[in-house]
Amino acid sequence: MGELYDKLSADDIKMMSKWVDSKVTTNHADMKTLLREWDYHKSQYLYKMFGSQFILNKKIEYNKPMSTLTNDLRDKFNDYNNVCNQFRRTFDRFLWEHRVELGYDYDLLQGLMDVDRLINTEYNGDTFYVNGPDGKPVKVQHGCKPMRLISKICRLYGVDLDMLTAFQNEVSMVLNQKKLTGDLTISIHPMDYMTMSENECDWSSCMNWSEPGCYCRGTVEMMNSCCVVVAYLNAKDQMTVPGGYRWSNKKWRELFIVDKGVITGVKGYPYQNEDLVKIVNSWLRDLAVANLGWEYDENSIAYKPDHNFSYTADDGKVHETRFSFSTNTMYNDFGTIDNHYAIVGKNLEDIRCI
Repeated sequence: MGELYDKLSADDIKMMSKWVDSKVTTNHADMKTLLREWDYHKSQYLYKMFGSQFILNKKIEYNKPMSTLTNDLRDKFNDYNNVCNQFRRTFDRFLWEHRVELGYDYDLLQGLMDVDRLINTEYNGDTFYVNGPDGKPVKVQHGCKPMRLISKICRLYGVDLDMLTAFQNEVSMVLNQKKLTGDLTISIHPMDYMTMSENECDWSSCMNWSEPGCYCRGTVEMMNSCCVVVAYLNAKDQMTVPGGYRWSNKKWRELFIVDKGVITGVKGYPYQNEDLVKIVNSWLRDLAVANLGWEYDENSIAYKPDHNFSYTADDGKVHETRFSFSTNTMYNDFGTIDNHYAIVGKNLEDIRCI
């Protein structure tokens, strides 16, 4: 076990040597010595799982993260010249001037214009009624579509309908950009660990070597782990690295754990995307099933690390388990986000700490 170094290309070895030389100021060993732990641990099962390759790519379609959609619409609301900003001011003025006539709290009605609610297309507040101009009440129900209520109130009271239409079109433009295509990569190549927070896409993390990040040594721990895979979306153009080489330019990156008991993402940078995590989980599961003969349940489930939780397996039985993860010099991102997603191994009773 441990023959992966010899399968790296000569150019890759030279490139990695240049990279280390440019970042590490003290004397260091040759690349073969530096990569001996990577060689040993990645050859335990991940290299076989990858079909005797270091890097796998595929084209995917995925949903833009809700946080990005929300920011896109918020930018329009903050642009004084955009119709979203103009309509909000018109609608706010109407609500304030007719607050007695409408017969309900101004702030609650104004909440229909909340950016998060417009993006999620759902009003999540309490149900209430407002007065229509004909005296008939208009129901604002928990779970209804805010845009539909805004439109109904505007039409009933004759609020600027041309501006309303333009506003609806602007919001629809943002929502219609939800579907994206991308070039997705999963990798166990050492350069992808060393550069996992290096990019020309204007984001960084504490694992960055150039700044350097306070947890930059964690990249080596992840590189030398038998179960950690790097997944990322490629930017259109590769980034330049020392020596005139080019390497993957990661516009999104997340580490994934592949264990016989569980496949799970850690935390995405620079944003969280549930869709991407589930796509990578399923891809890794398919590889583990095909190339290692491991067995897993079909779908990703949401869980919180270090908390007991119940899940329903493919056989319909309800199981209770706990996932726990430990690191050394690597910053442990588990538990820093609300939900992690995992695909659970078959016949799992009580998973050990990974």
